[in-house]
Amino acid sequence: MQMSADIKDSLNIYKNLSILYAQYNEENFFNQRILQYMSKIFHTSIGVEDTLSKYVNFEEINGFYFDLIILDNRFGLDICYEILKINPRQRIIIRVKLDNNENLSEYYIKGFDDFIYEPLNKLSINKTISNIAEKIDYSNLLARSLEIDKDISEIVTQYESKLEESQRKLEQRSEFFASMSHEIRTPMNAIIGMSQILIDDSTLSESQRENIKIINRSSNMLLGIINDILDFSKIEAGKLTLEKTSFDLNVILSYLADMISLKTQEKGINIIFDIDHNIGKNYLGDPLRISQILLNLISNAVKFTDKGEIILSIKTIESNEEESNIQFEVSDTGIGMSQEHLQNLFQSYSQASHDISRKYGGTGLGLTISKQLVEMMGGRIWAESIYGEGSTFFVNIHLTNDTTISKRKYRLISKNIMEWRVLIVDSHEKSINSLKYLLDYFHIVSHTASSVDEAKDILNKEKFDLLFIDENMFDIFDFASYKEKTAAKIVVIENWMSSLKSKKRENKTIDELLKRPFNQQMVFDALTNIYNKLSLNGNLEQINASPKDSIKALGKHKIFIAEDNIINQKVMSGLLKDTEIEIEFANDGLEVLKLLQNTHDFPRLILMDINMPNLDGYMTTQSIRRNKQYDNIAIVGLSGNTDAKEIEQAKELGMQDYLLKPIDVKELYKILIKYLGDIKI
Repeated sequence: MQMSADIKDSLNIYKNLSILYAQYNEENFFNQRILQYMSKIFHTSIGVEDTLSKYVNFEEINGFYFDLIILDNRFGLDICYEILKINPRQRIIIRVKLDNNENLSEYYIKGFDDFIYEPLNKLSINKTISNIAEKIDYSNLLARSLEIDKDISEIVTQYESKLEESQRKLEQRSEFFASMSHEIRTPMNAIIGMSQILIDDSTLSESQRENIKIINRSSNMLLGIINDILDFSKIEAGKLTLEKTSFDLNVILSYLADMISLKTQEKGINIIFDIDHNIGKNYLGDPLRISQILLNLISNAVKFTDKGEIILSIKTIESNEEESNIQFEVSDTGIGMSQEHLQNLFQSYSQASHDISRKYGGTGLGLTISKQLVEMMGGRIWAESIYGEGSTFFVNIHLTNDTTISKRKYRLISKNIMEWRVLIVDSHEKSINSLKYLLDYFHIVSHTASSVDEAKDILNKEKFDLLFIDENMFDIFDFASYKEKTAAKIVVIENWMSSLKSKKRENKTIDELLKRPFNQQMVFDALTNIYNKLSLNGNLEQINASPKDSIKALGKHKIFIAEDNIINQKVMSGLLKDTEIEIEFANDGLEVLKLLQNTHDFPRLILMDINMPNLDGYMTTQSIRRNKQYDNIAIVGLSGNTDAKEIEQAKELGMQDYLLKPIDVKELYKILIKYLGDIKI
């Protein structure tokens, strides 16, 4: 039965023919190229040495014989007879050399269909096979083609059915974990909530409050593990979404310090934060997930580090007005990993090896979740390691800059702080470098001593205003006598566990405590607290005895007061009458900005009402903080709202302090002394 051209085209016959090519021995390179071309055209092209067995097996497997067999004439006639006995209708082409003198007519007589000659070429192969194809029963070929399509369709249907079933199982598992998580979180929330109530109980001693904080933090950690399990199931089911909210990077660092310091202290290893000066304070992103990623990486580093240190470095790779490319690096001095182990590091439930899993515990789920979260943020996570020396994990993500917050992160309340002479006494080199780097940000020059003997030599030769001293060195050297001679202020650097049970808080020699690992916010707070104590301790008695005289002693200063209420303006004028403080009033934020633009003699202080017409105190403060020439102006908010969130928002936007209305005279005078007084040690 012959096949018309239209039908042949519709069937795309050459893609459905099954061909058995039987080579007698190894083909030369040219023939191999031609046969490779054939295998690309036809549905099936099989070259075999044991032709007969292949022929039989093919039918047993597929239910039909080859449409065409190409045989080397060197096989001889016997194998051809065997094939025709099995299938008398088999189409066979004989391949012969062009210079073959053999009488080929016998092949035609015996029922073979055609010949192809060596050297092979595409044109002759196509022409010969096309002639044979005309003689093939296309109805069987069509049925086979339809059967194949049907089989493929059934396979696709089965695949889709299994895919839907897998999706259902994922959703069911996610729902199960969500339900289980809810059941566990209900009592956990009670523990966390009640411990928080106890923390706020003013009748507790400091040590009791710190112990309750441990319970609170540990409960939160357990809740975090529960959330990890739920997160993993959510990610697998495609149901986890990321937030985009404003966050303070220092809050994340404080959280990490609280969560990890207990374990590092128990193992006797140091954890250090190394933060670039160009890192912004506030970004838009998902702070919970970023904290989760970093906590997973640091916890992993602690697990595999028995001595040395762990360093969290944060740096800006690139930045513009809209976003910053931030890179987090967690380095340790632990056991390290081989290159082979690195390749499988972020796979689900994967540990570097079974021996490591038995020794150190864990399922490897944390790294898997971290990788998935980083990729959801459009970032990248990877690791580098040297076996026996340690590892470094890298996380690179893009974060949107929070332009609503002042670009200037920290503002010292007095320029005089920058003139303080500071000595750092610490045996930990990385810790010294970190603190020195943070002090550099505030333009404070610091000197260092890495031993008690070195500190003695330096203190005998030079006078310092402020000492940062490691707690261990503080315990073995009499700094009290030096303080009595020089009036220097002392900040003791203590580890997290020490701060829970130490009696240093009762030591009058110590002016401030700084917990390790420290960050820029903590150093800023320590400097501010020292300055505030100096300010109030030196002037509080004078304020109590003669408030107006203490203000008069400040000398000549100019301040702005942004206040839209005329009566309140008169009250302020009355309180500062007979002093040398010059007041310029503004009725709204726009007038404040205009006053600043029209003067070269900027005020030392602006008292800023929060609720004003046209431009409120928040927006006005933001505008001022965007201009670097106003960096040395202190801004104090005025409001009758006692809400802690509003006070915090005011400080986030660039206000240094906050006064509640109605204005308490003593509090006002304290503020004036604090920001107008020239306090030096």
